[in-house]
Amino acid sequence: MNDIQLNSDNALAALISVIKQGKANRQEYDVHADRAVREYLIELGCTADEINKRLANQFVALFADAAWELVRLGVLRLGAKNNFWNAQILHNGNTDNFGFSLTEYGKEWLEKYDQEDFVPIEPNAFGKLIEKYGTKFGTGFLERAAEANKCYRTGAYNACTAMCGAAAESIILNLVIAKDGNEENVIKDYKSAGGREKMKNILLGAKATRIKQHLNGLFDLLSYWRDESAHGIAMRHDEYEAQSSIHLLIKYAKFAESNYKELTS
Repeated sequence: MNDIQLNSDNALAALISVIKQGKANRQEYDVHADRAVREYLIELGCTADEINKRLANQFVALFADAAWELVRLGVLRLGAKNNFWNAQILHNGNTDNFGFSLTEYGKEWLEKYDQEDFVPIEPNAFGKLIEKYGTKFGTGFLERAAEANKCYRTGAYNACTAMCGAAAESIILNLVIAKDGNEENVIKDYKSAGGREKMKNILLGAKATRIKQHLNGLFDLLSYWRDESAHGIAMRHDEYEAQSSIHLLIKYAKFAESNYKELTS
């Protein structure tokens, strides 16, 4: 099993998977990095000898980092499940920085979490994910998407959804500019009254139903992210909504990139 590659992002996804299966616990902890690594490697078919060698490597450290990311999100807290165990641990002079417990919010979060919707949140990995779309949609898209991810990582979820809207705006403008050929006129029209609707009509026109369905979704989400999140309306997006916004942004960027020729012809 020498081909196992772990980084910040897939370690987080792997840890969450083990937690959801109820296999990450150890004695007084809901989640223990060492136990989670062992279960993860068992799932991959590693032998006991391979597991011990890998545990001596950086696997536990990566899972512990992933656990601390969940602490930052409010899903986990450091320490045992109840004060009795914490008191016993402290009394015995032991501290375990690899043992964590689920918060009440964390239990709800795990119910919502969808492994297939996972988007890398570690900056370098996320940068690599969106990099290929920069050629088509410009540096404005890359900068705004990266800012959305940065806001997500710091818990600024309203700002995250607003920046997703800004990045979606970059996709639309770049498509229309590529189709029209006159950037100055496109920007002028976009900034005018009903500008977004004008962009929509230029792009959709007599396009196939499949194209219209996807782009209508992008425009609807742009309206939600860009207008409601950024224009002073009282609202509060939670962590799951912010993550979903990033996921949908990548989904639509992928669709627009894959259908670029048809959209701009």
